[in-house]
Amino acid sequence: MLSYTYKWLLITILLTLPLAGCTPAPDEAQITEHIHAMAHGIEARQSDEILDRLNEAFRSSRLKDKKEVNRLLMLSFLKYKNISILLTNIQVVFDATYQNRAQATFNAVATSSSGLIPHDGQIYQLDSQWEKRDGDWYMQALEWKRSFE
Repeated sequence: MLSYTYKWLLITILLTLPLAGCTPAPDEAQITEHIHAMAHGIEARQSDEILDRLNEAFRSSRLKDKKEVNRLLMLSFLKYKNISILLTNIQVVFDATYQNRAQATFNAVATSSSGLIPHDGQIYQLDSQWEKRDGDWYMQALEWKRSFE
């Protein structure tokens, strides 16, 4: 038989085990998940999936605000029936000074088609800046260029 102390220890462990799964994902995993969710949003033609993840002060050298991001998404959704995104080499680096800021770089292979067979494709190198607000990460800047340019 187990002693009284061991029984309470066992009960305490069994009761706290479910709580271990409730801890938030590490910051790097959260950012990586957000990047994948945004790519899925493009493939599913759901602009809200992307816009909800952008910081209110989002900026880019090619797009001045979230409204322009939305316009670009709508144009792409109208132009292409199918869009596929493959993400590779996602690397997240946290700012040493500001713990609520991070940079994520990654590659994306984007293909599009008006039917079943892709007729257009491009490889992009992306550099994104992220900021943690209220316990969640939001993209505050994005720059990209075509690979091999």
